This record gives sequence, structure tokens and C-alpha cells, in this order.
Amino acid sequence: MTAQRRRPGRSSGAARRGDATCEASLLRYEELARSLAGVINILDPDVVVLGEGMSNDAASARKRARLWALTIASDFVDTRLVRNAHGDSSGVRGAAWLWGSRRSRARQTAVGPGDHGRRPMTCCPTCSASFPTGRVKWIGVRPQQQGRLVSVREVRAIEGSGLRGDHYAGGANGKRHLTLIQHEHLAVVARLLALRDKTPTVLPLDPALVRRNIVVSGLNLLALKNKRFRLGATLLEFTEPCQPCSAMEAALGRGGYNALRGHGGICARILEGGPIRIGDELVAQDAPA
Repeated sequence: MTAQRRRPGRSSGAARRGDATCEASLLRYEELARSLAGVINILDPDVVVLGEGMSNDAASARKRARLWALTIASDFVDTRLVRNAHGDSSGVRGAAWLWGSRRSRARQTAVGPGDHGRRPMTCCPTCSASFPTGRVKWIGVRPQQQGRLVSVREVRAIEGSGLRGDHYAGGANGKRHLTLIQHEHLAVVARLLALRDKTPTVLPLDPALVRRNIVVSGLNLLALKNKRFRLGATLLEFTEPCQPCSAMEAALGRGGYNALRGHGGICARILEGGPIRIGDELVAQDAPA
């Protein structure tokens, strides 16, 4: 903006002393906050890492970027904003580590073929940290087409078909044997509806209104893309995001369709049948060989 080179900390100090140019430059953090709010509304990440030079002035960046709380559609925000451990040297260090990546590739091939599909995933091939797990919070089936969902504590998944007692049952190659939605996103949708109605009180959203079969907490369901996962004793496979339809306008009122966009959950195919119960754990599996 000024063609002047300044360290981030000095720019912050100049802005506090009334330098209009530096203050205008730092206002870009507020634009960053609004952008991050959109990401958090959809993906609900645990942490956001500041990259490159922004990490050199982490305190100022965190202070300004936390303005995302004003535009996030939820009553609380637990996403953490942290600095990059190596500041603006991180890219160089990463490139240096890639130079000796043969050891990393050896780790990737260390998994035997007999292990595929049976053990929990790690977050990356060279990492020992476990992939996050989820927990079943609610189960619903639709005995009749366009009828209201009935809440149950347990349901049986039928391989290559759907849920017992649910009117919707696809064929063996169907993409929508059952649907799942993230529990945390119900709070986001409820907040968006409250903003629409200009009401200060956010009422809990009845899961039956969004017409998904399984509500899961503690896991970003979109992270399961192209993966198989266990839900209790049942083996499922992510097929596609579950996009809202015009029926949400009737179920949630005006604007219901837009409120659910990006928060509609996922569709899954049943590969191995079995019972699914409230409290069951969702565990991602390694990709098949």
C-alpha cells in the first residue's frame, strides 16, 4: 500500500500511534476475520494456523482476526487461532524436509495389505495421531414418504439397502442408503434462523426437521470424503454431500434452504449391515487396497 518495508510489529506500533496508512493495512485483518468466519461456519475446524509473516505479529493478528466471533452463526466459538511455530521461515523449512522424504515414503508403505479397512485412520500417512472420532447423538427413520421422522434409540442398517423402518431404501449401488448430519451444524442453522427472525433467543433445532437419519457430534463429516467408516458395527462409505432441497423452506420457514446450504451433512452407502445405537462411535477406516 505504501511501498515501504516494515516489520509487522512496527506496523502495529505505528498504527497505535495514529499512522493512518498502517491502520488501513491492519484493517485487512478484519477482512480476514470475515473470510475465516465463513470457513468456520461450514467446516468447524479445531484450529486455524497463521501462515508466513502473519505469525511474526501473532498477537495483533489474533486480536483482530478474533473479530470472526461477530460474524459466526453460533452462540460460541471454540476454534483456536495460533501462530506458525517457525514464522515466515516455515515454507523454507518445509521444502528442506521434503528433500529427504524417502523416509516418509517408507513409512507410507509400512502398512501391510491385511491391515486395510480394519484399523482406524491416522490423520496423515506419516503421522501417528488418530483421526478424530464422532458420536451418535440422534437417530430418525421415515416410515412414510414425506412423513415426519420418528426418533428411535436403535436401528438396523441393511447391507446394500437402507435402514429398517425407513421408507427410503436404495439398491445395492445406491448413493443414499442413509444420511448423516453434524450435530454442531444444527446450532449454526438455528442461529441463522434466529438472525432471519431478528430474535435474540436461539431455540434448539429439532433434528427431525432437517430430515437426516443420523446426527453425529465431534467430527467434521465432510472430512470423511472418499473414505469408509464404522458406525457401531456397521461399515459405511461416504458417497456425496447431502444438499438441501426446497422442502426445507416448508420445514424451516422462509430462508430455510439457504440456512442449510453447506450444513446439510452427507450421504452414505451401507457396505456391512448391523445395529446403530445412540452413543455409538464413528471411526474412519483406511482406504481399501
